[in-house]
Amino acid sequence: MTVTSSWFTLVAAVIAATAAIFNVMVTKHSTSNVELQKWRRQQVGELGARVIVTVHAVVDTLQAIVCGRAIMLEVSGETWERARGELRDLTHKFHELMDTIELAVAELDMLAGRDVVAYSGNLLSVLEGSRDIVCQAKESEGANEMWGDREQVCPEIHAALFELVDVMRSDLGIERRTIFRIKPGYRTRISLDQ
Repeated sequence: MTVTSSWFTLVAAVIAATAAIFNVMVTKHSTSNVELQKWRRQQVGELGARVIVTVHAVVDTLQAIVCGRAIMLEVSGETWERARGELRDLTHKFHELMDTIELAVAELDMLAGRDVVAYSGNLLSVLEGSRDIVCQAKESEGANEMWGDREQVCPEIHAALFELVDVMRSDLGIERRTIFRIKPGYRTRISLDQ
């Protein structure tokens, strides 16, 4: 009887140890998955904030470039040279800001859900219109056309940004807020079935 009793005690101890090890492994896996998701949400949130701030800086720089180009057409001599230098600096700043956005969107592509990736890609394609305006700024004429193009592209940029923020909130598990009303003409039609 003592042998059988010892045998059952040993089997019970092995089963208890196996259950404890299994419990530790499951808990560790759950904890690491929770920590991974927490880290991912933090990274996506930080990247989203960087995109928002940088897009606003791009719009401000774009407006300064258009205004600088209009000023260059009205002045001459030393004032023209100074305006030209400022325009060159603004153009350089614009391209650096665009590079920052492209890098942040590439990072979002690795971390965020597919809706965020689709809408961040849409934001990049809308921002390409601002590159065209900056390229026009190098030409000698067309300040009025540039101003009109800027008037068209800025609401499109903001609409694409607000749509991205909306899907990013959803991806992060934050309730949606419809603070900003996007005019139907600027609303993006993105196909998410891929």
